[in-house]
Amino acid sequence: MEKNNLLQCFEYTIMPAAFYASMIETEHSLVAQHQPLMRVCIDFEKGKFFLEGAWQFLVASNRHVSSSWFPHHTGRVAVEADIYPSGVIDLDDYNNDGLVCPVEGIINDRNNRSSCTGLIVLDKTWSGKTVPHHIWDITFYLYDYQVDDCEINYKLPVYKTINNDDSN
Repeated sequence: MEKNNLLQCFEYTIMPAAFYASMIETEHSLVAQHQPLMRVCIDFEKGKFFLEGAWQFLVASNRHVSSSWFPHHTGRVAVEADIYPSGVIDLDDYNNDGLVCPVEGIINDRNNRSSCTGLIVLDKTWSGKTVPHHIWDITFYLYDYQVDDCEINYKLPVYKTINNDDSN
């Protein structure tokens, strides 16, 4: 019996290496080495997006970063947003090459709260290999309304299981 790879929820965490954490300074203190630089949870089924991390890391990772973005938020920030539309995604559907979902929410730190908007892009990649290690990527783009052109942008791999025709 064939089992489908259904994507309901996607979670990803980037932990700091000790040498890297000491290099990222916030306004008040160094990044705590036990806290993730970034943690993201995308619940496609419930239509919820959550991102939490060190603001300096989140914006510094963008290749189009501007120095004007850094002072807008301090310390750790949390993004809570709604995904439209919501629902489980069948990664084995051959008619599905990808999906683009708009998101709207709030970026929050201890001092500032601002609206944000963006996109989540689920994209099938073609590696040319017989059995690819991953065949999907999730890229999210978040824009803070209060900072011109400020973007949080990450591309993360989605690994899925390989279906076998073994019946158990």
